[in-house]
Amino acid sequence: MTAKLARLLEILRTVVWGLPALAVVLGFACALGLSFAPASALPALDFAEGAPRAILTTLAATSMTVLSLVFTSTVVGLQLASTQFSPRLLRHVLSDATLRLTLAYLVGTAAFALGSLAPTRGAAGPNALVGLLLTAGVLALVPYFLQHLVSLLRVDSLMRQVTRAGFRPPRPWRSRREPRAWPRRVESSPPRRFGR
Repeated sequence: MTAKLARLLEILRTVVWGLPALAVVLGFACALGLSFAPASALPALDFAEGAPRAILTTLAATSMTVLSLVFTSTVVGLQLASTQFSPRLLRHVLSDATLRLTLAYLVGTAAFALGSLAPTRGAAGPNALVGLLLTAGVLALVPYFLQHLVSLLRVDSLMRQVTRAGFRPPRPWRSRREPRAWPRRVESSPPRRFGR
C-alpha cells in the first residue's frame, strides 16, 4: 500500500461525510434500478391507487425528520463533550463507526425515497415495499443510536478510547517496498590534541 493510499484510508476512516455520501449514491441507484426494472422481474404487489407514492413521500419526510433529530443530538452532545472534556476528544467521537453508519442509513433511506418519487414509470409497488422495510429499520435504529450516543459521551468510554488510541502503534505511512533510509555510520577521526 502506498503512502498516499494509506493516508486516504485514514482520512476516510475519520471523516463523518464519507459513508453518508456513499449511501446517497447507493440510495438513488437502488431506487432508479427498481423503478426501471422490467415488470416481469419484480413481484406483483397489490397496492391501492396512489398508496406507493404516499408511502414513499411519508418515508422521505420521516427519514429527514429523524435525520435532523440524530444530527441535532450529535451536535449538542459534541458541544457538551468539547466544553466538559477537551476539543481534542472530538476526533474520537467523530470517528465512531455507529455514528457514521446511522447517518449513512438515514441519508440513504431519504435518498431512496426521493429517488423513487422521481420516475413515475409504471407501478412503484416494489419501491414502496422496500421503503416500508427501510422505515422499520429507521424505527429500530433511532433508540439504539440515542443509547449509543449517551454511552459514547460518558467519561469512562472516552478515556477508554483515548487509552486504546495511545497504546496503538503508529501506522507507517511508508510503503513496504520503499527502502528504509538508515542513518549511515560516520567514520570519526581520532580527536585532535591541541598544543602539540
